[in-house]
Amino acid sequence: MSFAMFFLAEVPSTWSPSLAVATDLFLGAGAARSSESLGLDLVLIKGRRAAVLLRLERWTLPRYRYDQLMSFGGGAVARLGDHLLVTAAGCSILSCVLRLLRAVAAERR
Repeated sequence: MSFAMFFLAEVPSTWSPSLAVATDLFLGAGAARSSESLGLDLVLIKGRRAAVLLRLERWTLPRYRYDQLMSFGGGAVARLGDHLLVTAAGCSILSCVLRLLRAVAAERR
């Protein structure tokens, strides 16, 4: 019984006040405040859409264990970040060198 209650508690958690605040802040529900009923209707409609998308995401995508996420972040993502950092630094240095060479070539003319 407690196992079922744990999973049934997930549904009301999508309708928590934090969803209403997120809807108001990030989905632009506060943009139409000409009438109070229209603004509340927009918050409820957008909140319902966000809750449905949240449930669909939870029901369809697999949930990963914490150790899998940590090994992925520590392995592949960290190496990718290192490569991107080295590439960005190389491009920045190359850009500075090319700018310097253009300045020197312009002075020689």
